[in-house]
Amino acid sequence: MPVFMLVLPGIIAYALFPTRLKRTGLCVSDAGAEFAADGLVGLVMAALLAAVMGAMSSVFNSASTLVTLDFYKKIRPEASERQLVNFGRIATGGMVLLGLLWCRSFIC
Repeated sequence: MPVFMLVLPGIIAYALFPTRLKRTGLCVSDAGAEFAADGLVGLVMAALLAAVMGAMSSVFNSASTLVTLDFYKKIRPEASERQLVNFGRIATGGMVLLGLLWCRSFIC
């Protein structure tokens, strides 16, 4: 994901302003400076992060619902709605921690 958030804006700037980049002598790696000068970086970053957060939110919601209703509800059929919601929250927190640990294992 960082590749798309860091490289894609420079590529877009190069595609949008090729004459300006060539006229000022900037190379493709410096396209981020031109893109930042046009003030669109914040907008693009906000859109990308909103898309990522929306996707992750739906994944965690679906996974939490599946775990709660398919596993916890089968083990404890007499559980109240409040207990199911609390277990879903705990399951979501556990999934977030597992995801962070999984990402951490790929970074190192």
